[in-house]
Amino acid sequence: MKVLRIILKTVLTVFLMTGMFFCFISGAPSSGGGRMIYIIFAAGFCIVLAVFVNGCLIYIKLLRKRIKELETDIDNFMNHSHKLDK
Repeated sequence: MKVLRIILKTVLTVFLMTGMFFCFISGAPSSGGGRMIYIIFAAGFCIVLAVFVNGCLIYIKLLRKRIKELETDIDNFMNHSHKLDK
């Protein structure tokens, strides 16, 4: 299941990045040195954006895991707090 999730995330990211890249280069100048620079910057931006979005998703997943651990710790503390009163 984890491998399938990684494959789907990678395919979706590549699909969106490719679509964005083609949309960006459709407005590129038709000739000259500016065209190559424009294409390079568009590709770089697409890659940076894809890495940023995936990083955010991984960070959100990590935070959800931490919240779940803290909720478990709080429940354990509340269940055993009556022993502290003695």
